[in-house]
Amino acid sequence: MNPESDDTAQQPSFTGVRAIVEACARLTEVDGAAVALLGTSRNVRQLVYATDPRSLRLDELQFTVGEGPCVDAHRNDEPVRIDDITGPEAALRWPMFSHGAEELGVRGLFAYPLGADVPFGVLEMHRLTPGNLTAAQHDAALTCAASLTTGILATFAHPTFAERGGSPASSDDGYDRRSVYLAAGMVAVQLRASTAVAMDRLRAYAFAEGTTLADVADDVVSRRLTFRDEGDRP
Repeated sequence: MNPESDDTAQQPSFTGVRAIVEACARLTEVDGAAVALLGTSRNVRQLVYATDPRSLRLDELQFTVGEGPCVDAHRNDEPVRIDDITGPEAALRWPMFSHGAEELGVRGLFAYPLGADVPFGVLEMHRLTPGNLTAAQHDAALTCAASLTTGILATFAHPTFAERGGSPASSDDGYDRRSVYLAAGMVAVQLRASTAVAMDRLRAYAFAEGTTLADVADDVVSRRLTFRDEGDRP
């Protein structure tokens, strides 16, 4: 998988993100890492970079079910460290996400918020074996999160970022979720409901069908799938 398109890799705004994330994975001895930008609503999430396909799927899973370590780290503005996602505490805290993460073969999960005054993103890491980060690894993750915060904040001020519509990843790299937001708007009209309700319906459908939110959105946008007949259902 090519995490960044050639166009994105050449943009000075995001040149250092990939290097920092991969360095963080080495320093913390995890099996994969990713960075996602999150809005004030749980419905707004944009993956910037992932080191491997499993990290991409973990981020997609959290976006689909609307829960998980990254969601909590962003909401509470503090790191979330889970030494074993198969444990009872994780299952109670994130019933849908913990089940999906276990199916992906993940055990340890760690999420660190990005932001100065207000969190705007998350550095997420996973291990295939149970176990927490050591004190030194925790410090390394904090340092990398701080470096990513500085770099991404600088990105927002870069002219090329604004010219590209404010989206850190190109539509060719598999990370762009603008189609999800478009689909939510279409479903909102079909259901005669708010976009938040529409997004929840999309999430429920994706989870029930065992697919990704992005794939469901593509079906809605291409009109292969409609929720119009469900407009009067509770």
